[in-house]
Amino acid sequence: MLTCRSLRGAILTSGLMLVAAWVIEAFAAGGLLPLVTASYFAFLLLLVAALVLGGTFLLSLLPSVAQRLAGCEH
Repeated sequence: MLTCRSLRGAILTSGLMLVAAWVIEAFAAGGLLPLVTASYFAFLLLLVAALVLGGTFLLSLLPSVAQRLAGCEH
């Protein structure tokens, strides 16, 4: 189930994947990595990051999970 710690972890993981995708794409544009391969990998990271964030959001909407997350200290 989704807890305060796992919610925080999922959001951080998603953000790190987005930053990694941006860095890989920047390296590919600069000629440091093969353009096609790096672009596909960056796109895959972007999609997985969106799926992790979207899945976490949808799980947090469940009533039992929402009650547990309401007790998180901010």
